[in-house]
Amino acid sequence: MRNVLVGLGGLVVVIIGISVAANGGHSVKTAGAASQTAAAAQSPATARVGSAITLSGNSSGEQMAVTVVKVISSALPGDEFTSAPAGDRLYAVQFRLRDTGTAAYSDAPSNGAAVTDSAGQSYQAGLADTASGCPAFPGTENIAPGSAGLGCIVFEVPEKAKITAVQFTLDSGMGPQTGQWEVS
Repeated sequence: MRNVLVGLGGLVVVIIGISVAANGGHSVKTAGAASQTAAAAQSPATARVGSAITLSGNSSGEQMAVTVVKVISSALPGDEFTSAPAGDRLYAVQFRLRDTGTAAYSDAPSNGAAVTDSAGQSYQAGLADTASGCPAFPGTENIAPGSAGLGCIVFEVPEKAKITAVQFTLDSGMGPQTGQWEVS
């Protein structure tokens, strides 16, 4: 029994080590690609709605310019079958994904998106996948180099949560960089 416990403990240490090594190069980008004056170029600007952030993926040639196009803080359901649970509301973010790399993008964008509130709580995409006036991405979005896709990702957040940031990471949230946009 002791040997089994020692073996399991060693396995846990190895798994933690691999996880730390795999995520060691992850970075969060908060500067948008909007034009800047010489003075503003000295300190990075915080990305806001309308700013594009270029993110790299795990594969060679995978690069996307990601833009938060609009935010709907109290979105209406896109159909009669979905609604937010009691005490929650739908929060929708429209993203534009432009493939600026040499490899095609093929992923489920909702897997790599999150919103964060003023208390630091993060929320992943909810079960409601449509919001009125903001069509969703398909389950898997396929974008050729030089092309773009546009779609909404819907989150279920508490009614009183003040969302302050939107995040996006390529490769279903496992990419080496995360873009972050400030919202108000």
